Amino acid sequence: MKSLRKFWEANNFPFSMFWGYNKAATKSEKIVDIGVPSLLAIAIAYYLFRKELMLGEIITNLISLNNTALTFLSILAGFSIASISVLATSNSEIIRMLRDEQSDQLPESKKFDVMMIFFCASIVFQFFSIFISLLSIIILPVIGINECVKASIYTITMLSVWYFILMITITISIRNLKVLYYVLISDKKQE
Repeated sequence: MKSLRKFWEANNFPFSMFWGYNKAATKSEKIVDIGVPSLLAIAIAYYLFRKELMLGEIITNLISLNNTALTFLSILAGFSIASISVLATSNSEIIRMLRDEQSDQLPESKKFDVMMIFFCASIVFQFFSIFISLLSIIILPVIGINECVKASIYTITMLSVWYFILMITITISIRNLKVLYYVLISDKKQE
């Protein structure tokens, strides 16, 4: 049991980032980051289900989306990692202030820590999405698919979940860009 606990402690970083994001994000941030992508994914699922697509069409679209998604997810992950590097190594007045002030959302943490949670959670989402993309590149060509069969609700749901994950990575990245912008702009105004 002790070794299982040590294993969990050594490998729970992605889950701790999701939990940290969930605790630190405000209700309005969660609505934009999770609610809007949820509604869009449901609308896409409804549209695809009503259109009665064949399985082959959905798989073709998924492979096409997957190639594009891998490209932009890699770019977003690189941007997020570069942003963390800029923020973590900055010695500006605003960063020092963020390191010293307590967070309103998480009283036990500093504002800088909460900002890092948002950026790290974004990277975890992006790497998780890249992982799913790579798995689908490997799995889709290998499994035997009858392309003439009407797409099932399960296939449409899986595709919609994939859209949902992609849209979450985009909305969280946009919010992180906003945070980075305000930190850099307020730093420039203080000079």
